[in-house]
Amino acid sequence: MSSALVMCQVKSVLGVMLLSMLEGMAIGWASPGLEKMESGEAPFTPVGDDVSWIIALFDIGVMLGSWASTVVFAVAGRRQTVLVGPVTLTLWVILTAIGASTPMLIVARILAGCGMGIALSFSYIYVGEVTTRQHRGPLILAVTLLMPTGQLISYLLGSNVPWLWESVYPVPFIVAMLVCVIFFMQETPFYLAGKDRVEELEKSLRALRVGVPEEAIREEMESIQRAVKQQREDATTWSEMFRPPGAKKAAFIVVVESSALALLGVTNVLAYTQQIFKFADATILSEVWSSVLVILVEIIAIVFAMYMVERVGRRVQLTLAACACGAASFGLAAYFFALRAGNDMTSWKWVPLATLLVYIFGVGGGINTIPQVLMSELLNQRAKTVIAPVCMTIMSLTSFGINKAFLSVGASSGYWVPFLFFTCTNVAIALFTLFVVPETKGKTLVEVQEMLRGKRTPSKEYLA
Repeated sequence: MSSALVMCQVKSVLGVMLLSMLEGMAIGWASPGLEKMESGEAPFTPVGDDVSWIIALFDIGVMLGSWASTVVFAVAGRRQTVLVGPVTLTLWVILTAIGASTPMLIVARILAGCGMGIALSFSYIYVGEVTTRQHRGPLILAVTLLMPTGQLISYLLGSNVPWLWESVYPVPFIVAMLVCVIFFMQETPFYLAGKDRVEELEKSLRALRVGVPEEAIREEMESIQRAVKQQREDATTWSEMFRPPGAKKAAFIVVVESSALALLGVTNVLAYTQQIFKFADATILSEVWSSVLVILVEIIAIVFAMYMVERVGRRVQLTLAACACGAASFGLAAYFFALRAGNDMTSWKWVPLATLLVYIFGVGGGINTIPQVLMSELLNQRAKTVIAPVCMTIMSLTSFGINKAFLSVGASSGYWVPFLFFTCTNVAIALFTLFVVPETKGKTLVEVQEMLRGKRTPSKEYLA
């Protein structure tokens, strides 16, 4: 029964998994793609600050994709929202392949960002709504795992194939994603309950709970319907959505944790991985293989997080991950400060690689994973459709600003400045997580919502 239950849930989230992998490819394209442009291997050569615009405007696409898909998510359903992904990604591939100018490549990057907005805003919510409490955390982290896997593919292929092949290799994955979404993906029971489509709700739940006793399926169906009914009573208008006990605090926690990725340095490090090694003048490994090693460590960290998330809990894991990222950022800031001061760093060339490996382990082990779990668990159905795009908007704008300023600030003041900033933000998020975030481990989505409303159960923490 257990294996059948797992497989039916995995089958339903396969399309979301492939979307995550494709977005990893889009992110990973940046480093080898920029190297080709700078070395004359691309159809055109960027001038001035074109490179920073190509990198930074990806984040504006993330924001646009998040907001554009919000209406589809709320009205047409989660499944239809994910179907927008193959469209934007196909356009990204075409424009990158035929792009012969900076503006065309910028448009391609914005379209890739739109797909990212869908992936980060709604994919994790979908997984949270179709999985059981035992499998929810691991499957959300599995989706997260495939994003660095996509980056790894980009680093390995992108650095060793011509521009055209680097542009079109995602096509088979786009086709596979489309097939999985159309033929295997179930609409979520929570969405169907919200639309009063009772027969479809029962059919979806049976498809997602293969091997589960009839009585248990009926109980879950009734609990979902009760939860959705309660949410309707709590929020008859958008302004009343956050009126129930704990709703504002839950939204605040999700906004802080999910919006902070750029401020913590995650998007910056992933976009400029090869360039950071170049600026550090560290030659233990080549820039390409150092970047590959960083992504491999991130994958290992996410696998580790999948194992630990249901054992140590969300709060402890995220706090420790932020501490690791803060310590690594401080080490890198110290290295760049000493390098800029003219010190001989020959015996310290291992520091950039070592600190980035620690940093990326923290990213994969919690910073880039646990906030997605919290979003799927803490927010009710209506709040998710509002808060997810808000988080993406904040993250996109901060990421745009940081990615745009990184090269200029590093060149003028030293690269120690941004990494010292990342140190401070990681320490702040560690303290916030430790003292503010409640523990949701081992609770169903319905139980989490009851906890947020102040209904105590033994040994449960709740939001006041």
